[in-house]
Amino acid sequence: MLELRHLKHLAAIVDHGGLEKAAEALGLTQPALTKSVRRMEDLLGVPMFERAGRRLVLTPIGAEILGDGRRLLREADDVERRASLWRQGQAGRVTVGVGPAVQAGYVPEVLRRLSTEAIEGSLLIETGHAENLLPRLMAGTLDFAVYDFTVDPHDPDIVATPLKADPIVALVRSHHPLIANPPKTAADLIVCPMGSVPAPPGLKGVADALTGPARAAGRMTLECDSYVALVAAAKTSDLAVLTPARVAAHLAGDEAETGLAIVPLDFLSATTRPQIIRRRHRPQSPLARRVMKLFEEVAG
Repeated sequence: MLELRHLKHLAAIVDHGGLEKAAEALGLTQPALTKSVRRMEDLLGVPMFERAGRRLVLTPIGAEILGDGRRLLREADDVERRASLWRQGQAGRVTVGVGPAVQAGYVPEVLRRLSTEAIEGSLLIETGHAENLLPRLMAGTLDFAVYDFTVDPHDPDIVATPLKADPIVALVRSHHPLIANPPKTAADLIVCPMGSVPAPPGLKGVADALTGPARAAGRMTLECDSYVALVAAAKTSDLAVLTPARVAAHLAGDEAETGLAIVPLDFLSATTRPQIIRRRHRPQSPLARRVMKLFEEVAG
């Protein structure tokens, strides 16, 4: 009978690009992993791989079986998690992935509110981007993620809860030239160096429309995961940090104290809209459900 370990071994070979690295990741010998694949092929009566030079390549039926297998592995992970939550009294550890803008604009207030509540468990919040947050979510290493994702609304494995849309503004030092002459077009903005965190997929086009002409005009453009570093640079230069209004408001605070001011960019029609993303059938602990609710409450 086919077992989950056979599917796990199949996925590992594909994910690690071959038998050698997959065997190492699984803690198996290469002959043992090869034997497992052959056993799977014998049980199903179809080949999983074919040779392409020195590489192993999935056969068409192997690719279909892998897709079904990944779904079964996720469901098995959900079953184990449900049992684990029950054993732990539904407390346990919650791991959340967020984008840099969510980390700066939402997380401080979420943590402040959570710290006043009597709820069991351990919370870990990690910062990332779509290209690593979504795979981790689907692999089960994140309970949920909050980011300006572009996801298929008809995806049967995903539940997305959109938060409030946020316009893009410029965060600059006090007495910055843009304060006296607010930009009315992109050309007005690129007279100064610009910085931002890496744009989410939905805003790549807007970011490119601004940074492309800036680079062509010989202006500096900076991209950095850290708002702390960007703000430090903005305080002592003409750097304009492009950021969601919520993040700018949190970082600017009282201009007299921070030395930072917000410049509206009304000519930009694009907004950023984070979403809470979770796997549809993944069991969530009371702590995870509460943290998701707090993100919604903070968003307003």
